[in-house]
This record gives sequence, C-alpha cells and structure tokens, in this order.
Amino acid sequence: MPPLFRGNRKLLFGVIHLGPLPGSPRWGGDLESVIRLAVNDARAYERGGVHALFVENFGDVPFTKGKVGPETIAAMAAAGRAVRAAVKLPIGFNVLRNDARAALALCATCDGSFIRVNVHTGAMLTDQGLIEGVMRSSSPMSTSNMPSHWETGRWKMLPGTPSSEAWQMP
Repeated sequence: MPPLFRGNRKLLFGVIHLGPLPGSPRWGGDLESVIRLAVNDARAYERGGVHALFVENFGDVPFTKGKVGPETIAAMAAAGRAVRAAVKLPIGFNVLRNDARAALALCATCDGSFIRVNVHTGAMLTDQGLIEGVMRSSSPMSTSNMPSHWETGRWKMLPGTPSSEAWQMP
C-alpha cells in the first residue's frame, strides 16, 4: 500500500463508530451484530470513495480516561480483522478515550496503517476530567515500549491538532 500521508493532498477518512463493546455500560451482548454493521459501513465508505478508514469504540460512552479493558481491545480486534478482510483501504484505530498503546496493538493485529490519539501531547480538559498526553509512554519510536517485531523508524509521527497526533507506518 503506498504511503497515505504524503504531500499536501487532501484526504477523506471514513470513521467506523463501533457499537457498544464488551465492558461498556451499554453492551448488548451481540458482538456479531457490531461486526456486521462495521463491515457494512466499511464497504459503504469504500464505495463512496474515501481514502482510508478509522475504527473506533465510539459506542462505549462514557469513555474511560486512559486504558480500556482487554475485552474492549479483543472486540475491536475482531471487528478490525473483519473490516480488514472486507475492504482494501488503509485502516487505522482510535481507542477512546486515550489508549494509544491499544491502538498500536490493534494496528499490529489487524494490519493497520495509522492511529489517532486524542491527547498525545499536552493536556486537555474533557468530560472524563483532565487527560494528559501519553506520548512518552506510547511512542512507537521508543524501543522500550515497542514490540520486538517492530523496527525503530517503521512509524512516523504526523501532526494533528495541538492535542492529537497520528502515527503512520511508512
């Protein structure tokens, strides 16, 4: 897949808002339905001409302040693998509210190309309280936090808004 973020071209992203997942207050108990809706959305976005897709746990409100539970990551992995199998678009992950390491793990598991982190640097006052950036503990460029099969330099930082950043695999 060619690099997604290059030059000054404008990109259109489709965002797949997963329904409530295991561990969230509104979880309904039907993961297959959540996955089926995610795949349907992904196919519709691909037909509509988007350049890439984000998968995020938007149905899990209220969000945790930082790390999500392993059941959320597992459900997102199942949905991400199904989306990956259904479309040829680059996919990325945003694990709400601010779990950058889970997003990186999902990229590794689901052949993802990028992540979004709501508060990667600095701090932001949110409905979950004060959230401080997680760059130091989640940077894929830090070999102490990087899975052994990832090589330094494989990920590149892409600036977003002052409080969010994206990382892309070149």
